[in-house]
Amino acid sequence: LVSGGEDRSVRVWDLNTLAMLASLEQAHLSGIFRVRQLDSGDSFITASRDRTMKVWLSSTWQARRTLAPPHYDGVSDVAVAGKKGCFFSASRDRSIRRWDCKTLESDLQLAHAQGDWLTALALSVSEEVLFSGGKDSIIKVWDGDLHCKDMLQGHRGPISDLLTIDNHLFSASHDRTVRVWKIDHFDT
Repeated sequence: LVSGGEDRSVRVWDLNTLAMLASLEQAHLSGIFRVRQLDSGDSFITASRDRTMKVWLSSTWQARRTLAPPHYDGVSDVAVAGKKGCFFSASRDRSIRRWDCKTLESDLQLAHAQGDWLTALALSVSEEVLFSGGKDSIIKVWDGDLHCKDMLQGHRGPISDLLTIDNHLFSASHDRTVRVWKIDHFDT
């Protein structure tokens, strides 16, 4: 298990013994919002308030690369589409970027994707549909080229997190609710 926190560190844990295996102090210049496995376990990515993302090697626990160009505000979430060979990043700068998993280059950016900070991303099981949530309380539905297909409205507070399980999207909000959305019709 790999975790990141407000103290700017990345910690690696053994799930069998719950012992800490490694601590990467000051991995970023500011707090870490998200840690995601990037590929088959060889590397992982961290997203930070410092506006950067870093790719780390799991074999050495060393930073392989800091991704550029950075976002213009904190990177709040990352969604990895491993079958598609890409991943998406969301930022408080209201943009979503698509990145290539092999080259680690951004090939697409959508500015002003939401009306306020982006806070969460999730992919459908097929990885054909991306969902984004933000402080504007709206969930947007995107195709892989970041064309908006729909908007899901119903929360009365900022979106905290998104999760897909099978053909359902779960959205958590500051309005103290979790909503369940049927999403299989977006995958057609």
